[in-house]
Amino acid sequence: DFENKNIGYKLWPCCGYTQNYVDATLHLIQLHDIEPGDILHITIVVNETAGRLFEPWEVRYRPRSSDDAKWSIPWTVACAAARSRVTLGDFSAEGIRDALILDIAQKVTPKIDPALNGMKGIPPGTVEIKTGRHVYNAQVDHPYGHPRNPVKREDLIAKFLVCASHAVKPLKREEINSLVDMMFNFEQIEDIRNIIVLLS
Repeated sequence: DFENKNIGYKLWPCCGYTQNYVDATLHLIQLHDIEPGDILHITIVVNETAGRLFEPWEVRYRPRSSDDAKWSIPWTVACAAARSRVTLGDFSAEGIRDALILDIAQKVTPKIDPALNGMKGIPPGTVEIKTGRHVYNAQVDHPYGHPRNPVKREDLIAKFLVCASHAVKPLKREEINSLVDMMFNFEQIEDIRNIIVLLS
């Protein structure tokens, strides 16, 4: 068995339990062109496990650290709704205090569905966004990047570029391009140490 075919990629740098909800939120925001100021309320359908990412309120709704935000469904959903993205930079000390994200986060509430409690693994992500005129719904069973919802090469590269921009040791663009080329042509690398040299 080649288990690497079952490897998924987290497209958003936050807890696995947030991924379906971030994906569903981005889908609704982009499909319906929803502006942050139009949002009146966001309902998130969760099981008991995912519901823990709403508590305690003072940590999940107003994160004090990057880790607090990464483990918060209301904050990550609000980030997706406010920015149409969720990237590493959004979890900076400045990013987690963003007034617009914090405002939208207060409009996010969980709705526990007991039918989801018996499921193994991460539950489907159901999101409802209410605006002044419409109510929009989306459900994501497997977030973008999951083996059953594979990521496109260009999107994976785009995430790598964003992450690389936050490296402790800044990488030149040509070095990043070389790394990308090596990763997608791994079997042709004559000396694996070439990767380490670029990263060290």
